[in-house]
Amino acid sequence: CKKKKVTNYFYHTLRFLKSFVIYANRKIVICFKCNFFKKVDKKVTQKHRFSKILFTFKLIKTSAMSCTFNLALPVAIGCDHAGFEYKEDIISFLDGKSVTWKDFGTYSAESVDYPDFAHPVAIAVESGEASFGILICGSANGVAITANKHQKIRAAVCWGEELAELARKHNNANIICIPGRFVREGLVEKMIEIFMHTDFEGGRHKARVNKIACTEQQPA
Repeated sequence: CKKKKVTNYFYHTLRFLKSFVIYANRKIVICFKCNFFKKVDKKVTQKHRFSKILFTFKLIKTSAMSCTFNLALPVAIGCDHAGFEYKEDIISFLDGKSVTWKDFGTYSAESVDYPDFAHPVAIAVESGEASFGILICGSANGVAITANKHQKIRAAVCWGEELAELARKHNNANIICIPGRFVREGLVEKMIEIFMHTDFEGGRHKARVNKIACTEQQPA
């Protein structure tokens, strides 16, 4: 098949495909007719050398943002005392969905300082250790402000289903911040379900999101 050599780029299919494939910092040969993947340094068989590639692709630089969450990674979750009960409910909800998680605390309803738990969650998401993050405190403002101090974090305060959806579609948020004192029971799980499975729309929103980071040179 036609070779596509990719070095230091993310490579993924157009939006009409059900999922996208990422290979970072390596060279690969891709044939989507038979889902064949090989590194360039390995011999490509005659079968794949002449196969027809059925789909169109586009290259995106490594600075580009992924559109969906990799749920093979755990979800990072943290809270202060005001969000402790909700955190336990959320963990049960994720277990029911067979979604792995990592709990960064707090582990009781005793009074604590929210930054002590927001920073570890943000670091886990920013480093790629976690697929996305969930933070809960009384108003969600404190954990959101703290998490957003990290360059690659886009933490969104959500108290309704539509806000959770728009946080993903328009802002490519990677942490959902929930105000534990201002949401009703049952709504939290619905928001997380929506947040977890909603794709970033890209397009005009991508250009805007790319301007958020406080760097001297904005990403292309």
